[in-house]
Amino acid sequence: MTALARFSVVRILLHLLAMLGDRCVRFHVAGIIRELPSRISHACACATALLLTLIPSARADEVPGYGFEAAAQEITQLFWLAETASACGWAQDREATKFMDFSLRFLTAHLSSTHKQALVSLVSEGHYKTELRKAAWEGAGQNCANSRWRLGWLSYKAAADEHETEY
Repeated sequence: MTALARFSVVRILLHLLAMLGDRCVRFHVAGIIRELPSRISHACACATALLLTLIPSARADEVPGYGFEAAAQEITQLFWLAETASACGWAQDREATKFMDFSLRFLTAHLSSTHKQALVSLVSEGHYKTELRKAAWEGAGQNCANSRWRLGWLSYKAAADEHETEY
């Protein structure tokens, strides 16, 4: 599976399959958008992001099979994206922090209490955010010019803003 996931088309199909299973439409559509070639116009991407706001939100229930490992990977990716947005000037520091806080609330809402405590412990670790920030700033030269990351930031930020009081 890991070998297949190296291909963009396979990742898109995996998002579609997962969307049918967990009904997290916004999350998986944003993932599909990130996988599309950068030739897609910015207007098309913005229109898709706006359409995502029309999809009703899912309930925050513990998701069977969704554990600490998956949540740790997702929170790391989301925190990195927020730090990259800050480094690239797409977001102010307070917007990035607000996004990270929402991401943590959202992910922990879908975890068992034990996994929730472990995830909070991970992101509260002193070096965790420092290392993510360092990685984002080191890759800023390459990542800021990549429309994939900017579109990903805009999509996730729009969803987080819309649901900021739900989690």
